[in-house]
Amino acid sequence: MAKNITNKSALTIPELGILPLCGRLRLDAAAITELRAKVAQVHDWNAFVAMAQRHGVMPLVYRNLNAYCAEIIPKTALCAVQDRFKANALRNLMRTQELLRILGIFEKAGIAAIPYKGPTLAAAVYGDLALREFSDLDILIAPENVRPAMDLLLSHDYHAETQLNKKQFSAYLRSGCEFGFQLNNGDCRVELHWQIAPTMFSVPFKFQELWARRKMLPLGEGAVACLSPEDMLLVLCVHAMKHTWNSLSWIVDVAELLRSTPLYWEATLERARRAGIERILLLGLLLARELLLTPLPQDIEKLVCDNSIRTLSKSAAAKLSLPSFKDEFSLADHWFFLRSRERLPDKIAYAFRALFTPDLADWQSARLPELMFPLYRLVRIGRIFKKFSSSVPHPPASLAQPGQPK
Repeated sequence: MAKNITNKSALTIPELGILPLCGRLRLDAAAITELRAKVAQVHDWNAFVAMAQRHGVMPLVYRNLNAYCAEIIPKTALCAVQDRFKANALRNLMRTQELLRILGIFEKAGIAAIPYKGPTLAAAVYGDLALREFSDLDILIAPENVRPAMDLLLSHDYHAETQLNKKQFSAYLRSGCEFGFQLNNGDCRVELHWQIAPTMFSVPFKFQELWARRKMLPLGEGAVACLSPEDMLLVLCVHAMKHTWNSLSWIVDVAELLRSTPLYWEATLERARRAGIERILLLGLLLARELLLTPLPQDIEKLVCDNSIRTLSKSAAAKLSLPSFKDEFSLADHWFFLRSRERLPDKIAYAFRALFTPDLADWQSARLPELMFPLYRLVRIGRIFKKFSSSVPHPPASLAQPGQPK
């Protein structure tokens, strides 16, 4: 039985304003009353719309504001949100048609593929393609099918975002998790995944196991493979963790999955423990409960009350309140990743790989002959040292010692 919780979140983020209230598919009477009271206090609607866009929750924001607060919102503000909602709905419909086209191409070639996030998550969890924002199509395949799938995309109106030589390609298959492709007319982007996260995170999801547990989801005029609810929950939490949970939309995904779909909790926890990602899972569940008031089973409530989980949730909440976020990781981000793991070997592996495993940015920063490819480890170490040494604060010139340059 779910534990009773009050309508007041234990995590307060003033900068987010009313977004946690708007970011729910269903609101009860108490939540509607609270929403209307907070909407009446909003003065800067441009800032609010910008924050909703930054967190990727514009569709739910429009749905709830239009349903419950239309008469107390400035007409220009409501029209601006409505325009974004309609534009997103149209893009989602077009991208869903493109996804079905790609999956048909892969199926004819005998390539098993699981689309996740994007249209399948919108349909399975939100029940409406228009109610979730997604900017690209994420498709998971087996590692051995990466090259054939890439060739198919390239022969069907796509071009690769990154060009790699043979050694770089082989190394990236071992260390990375995705390749990006753009439709030649620019209307769609596809991310071809063979893992959910880069190898340095030590979170290996085996495609064959995910495929064996897949479900079929009605989409368009047919049905497509999608992750089982238990696998989807773990994948959503890992994906958000590798981005330090810096978008409210990823917490909304977790919350709506929990609200919409019965889960086999014993199997979910067992898979998480076996993969060493129980802490990552529990953090996602705590954020969903605290920010979006998502009820959890009583046994899970006890697990998320761990002090280490609550400390991580405060770090994630601080990220959510930022007006924007950067793609590159800071020292604080790396520390967050280490604290997100419960097993010492996973922490050590992360630290080692983060320091010594070259990535796309390292290869692009220096052009070395293939015979010197191993030297990219030194390139990476140099780039890391330069980046973090420049971020260390220096004393003001007025505090320099006598005889030192100012």
